[in-house]
Amino acid sequence: MRSCLVLTVLLAATPALAAAPWTLTPGGLGPVKIGMTERAAVAALGHKLDSQFPQAGADAQERADYRSCHETQAHGLAGLYLMFENGKLTRISVTQGAAFRTATGVGLGDREAKVRALYRGLKVEPKAYEGLPAHDITAWDRARHLGVRFSTDKDGKITDIAVGRESINYSEGCA
Repeated sequence: MRSCLVLTVLLAATPALAAAPWTLTPGGLGPVKIGMTERAAVAALGHKLDSQFPQAGADAQERADYRSCHETQAHGLAGLYLMFENGKLTRISVTQGAAFRTATGVGLGDREAKVRALYRGLKVEPKAYEGLPAHDITAWDRARHLGVRFSTDKDGKITDIAVGRESINYSEGCA
């Protein structure tokens, strides 16, 4: 009885993220939704963000640039990054170390062929900075202006996944 009570308390104290894996969709990751404010995203995520605010003494332009667009890692969640533009979440990216999967079951390390079999209307391009045979493969939900982008390496394995708005096409942070 005592060990059951301890287990119950531990499970109750564990964030929902650990109890039930969240799914990546063009609109977000579990309860973290594209369009949320940073404060709302932190509350939904249940983890702090490792924001890199402009240093003390930063000029007005640096502060404005940060407010305009910044990407930050979720503290304690390897490989999970959130991008905010003008105060709203526009992209969620998962990279090495993250175990999240899309609603269709695609995850890091899966083959490009799986993406091609599960998604229609794909835009396939040479991967930025690597070129062929690595690809950036994007599927859009045009009605909602949301998408999912899969990046592959030269061996055709998924190396990162980004979901969200047009910012999923940025190749270097906010650019």
